[in-house]
Amino acid sequence: MGMRAHLIAVDQSSVEGLSDDQVYSLLNSSEAAGIDKSWEAAFPLVGSIAGTGMMLVDDPQPIGGDLGFGPAMFIEPGQVNAIAAHLAQADEATIESHWATLESPFMQPGMYDDDWGKDFAMNGYRQIVHVFTTAAAASQGVLFAIL
Repeated sequence: MGMRAHLIAVDQSSVEGLSDDQVYSLLNSSEAAGIDKSWEAAFPLVGSIAGTGMMLVDDPQPIGGDLGFGPAMFIEPGQVNAIAAHLAQADEATIESHWATLESPFMQPGMYDDDWGKDFAMNGYRQIVHVFTTAAAASQGVLFAIL
């Protein structure tokens, strides 16, 4: 099964002061994207294209306590907007060039070496792009966690 990444577009003011149970519920709501194990490759691919880091960004703001694999993390609206702009400009050739040089400490050896693995990773990548572009269009941030 593996760990899943959960991402949701949120207003910055709405994450302040949430209890751990509220954060967990928000990340598991029907509005949140639940990305299978492909986050291992998709997070670093987004970070590579946007130049922001292996876990989408190098400096997200922790929200609440440990949910099992650390706290939920918040990416503020300005960073979300910048990442979304990079992702919007990334054509297939750009994505391919970043994929070809992608190194991730999270990726299981051999899991992404064939076409099936790449398709698996690209599904997660497309879900993340959707969350970021939706959040940027609404001037929102992104809350995410590995659960």
